[in-house]
Amino acid sequence: MGAAVKRILIPVFLMIVSVGSVWGSGYDRYFVSVDWLKKHLGTGLVILDAREGLGYRFGHIPGALPVTWKQLSDLSPEFGTPGWGTATDMEILSNVISDLGITKASEIVIYADTHKGWGEDGRIFWTLRIAGLSKLKMLDGGIREWKKQNGPISLKRTTPVKSDFRVSLPDFRRFIDTRQLKSDYAAYTLVDTRAEDEYNGAVKFGEKRGGHLPGAVLLPYTNFLVDGLLKPVDELNQMLTQTGLGREDRIALYCTAGIRSAYVQVIMEMLGYDRVKNYDESFYIWASDPDTTVGRVIDRTTYLFISAAGLHRKIKNSESVIILDIRPETESKALPIKGAISTGAYPVQTDFQKARMGRYLPRLESSDPKIVVVSSRGDISARRTVDYYKKAGISPSRLLILEGGQSSLTH
Repeated sequence: MGAAVKRILIPVFLMIVSVGSVWGSGYDRYFVSVDWLKKHLGTGLVILDAREGLGYRFGHIPGALPVTWKQLSDLSPEFGTPGWGTATDMEILSNVISDLGITKASEIVIYADTHKGWGEDGRIFWTLRIAGLSKLKMLDGGIREWKKQNGPISLKRTTPVKSDFRVSLPDFRRFIDTRQLKSDYAAYTLVDTRAEDEYNGAVKFGEKRGGHLPGAVLLPYTNFLVDGLLKPVDELNQMLTQTGLGREDRIALYCTAGIRSAYVQVIMEMLGYDRVKNYDESFYIWASDPDTTVGRVIDRTTYLFISAAGLHRKIKNSESVIILDIRPETESKALPIKGAISTGAYPVQTDFQKARMGRYLPRLESSDPKIVVVSSRGDISARRTVDYYKKAGISPSRLLILEGGQSSLTH
């Protein structure tokens, strides 16, 4: 396959059409039960074991084939750089699907460890739909429920007969990348499917920075499950409504690498949310991009942070930005920041110090560029400054804290 075909230009195939289920649960179109799968073993189904590690070797559903989300993803870029781990290489997809013996007519059931996993079954389901496959279902409850209901377990590795499958027209309707998201950011409702500590700012998996995409709603993928089983449809619909998500919304889901969010994309589509995309590059790439800001929750308040590289980029590109230097006056004089407003209000605690901050309100209110607050080390005084200006009526989306403070500008 030639280079021009190998990595398809995604925008060409983005179509403004409704996808997925009609109104209603659509459960049977997306899931099978343990009882159903027991009755249909040996009937020609392609069963995919999506677990990573040694799970398959230590026992799997009879006839299952092992495949991981990484096998179906492009791992050639450096870890954490644009394109890493994404389902955009059609030659990779074609080769792996062919090696599994899958054809366009194959009926496929995917399972994982839904009790301990990351939604790998949903990620593979989502990826195979990009490849144009449609006869896909997941096993509700995964391998744990299978064992719990005394489903047979095999140690025998199945050897598939290679097919001639090739991806002809990839379906990227449920996909969005960083460039597309940036270009139309305000049009999307962002949903973070990670755990709450990750959303708040914890770095657990090698991310460049901690936090979340600005404005994102937290909805952990584990909230869709109870003891590894999908929650009843009525409960799921109620949860999504209470989160403020509507079926008419354009929604972009993300996690760390697009795994958990892919699972949620499938579930939401099942529930009639037809305008939901999985942000495949997810937080790994967003956090490593110097042009992006991230939100963090500190003491139950959300603050936006910008990196030194991001600030330098804005200045280099002649973007309008106001820099507020809130360091002690001795530091501001010793190491001045070119073009910055030195407030002399450190540490922004007393009425006198806050009054000094107030002197700059008219200037901040008269225009709408981003405001970057620079402290000595990005400490609590920066957050006090942001709190003061938010209370004074400045839009929170304009107020950014420089990560690492002034010291980060010197590195």
